[in-house]
Amino acid sequence: MLKDDEYIHELENKAYEELEEIRTSKTNEETLEELADLLEVLFAMTIANGFTKEELEEKRKQKTLQRGGFTERIFLMDVFDEREKADQ
Repeated sequence: MLKDDEYIHELENKAYEELEEIRTSKTNEETLEELADLLEVLFAMTIANGFTKEELEEKRKQKTLQRGGFTERIFLMDVFDEREKADQ
């Protein structure tokens, strides 16, 4: 059995692996399967870091409201964060 930090590290590695499989998938069905695999890894990472799936979803919603999502296909080169200004 892996220690907590080892487990999280291996989940991070698995997330990269699944992302690469998404990038190289040939069909929509393969893409869907790999997306499901990546989501499962992200859920495991969420739990391993002491959060619930519900907390993750709530944070996702908050960030979407604050910064927008990806549905409009706008790619930002940089994002200004008020917290960074306060730290300077």
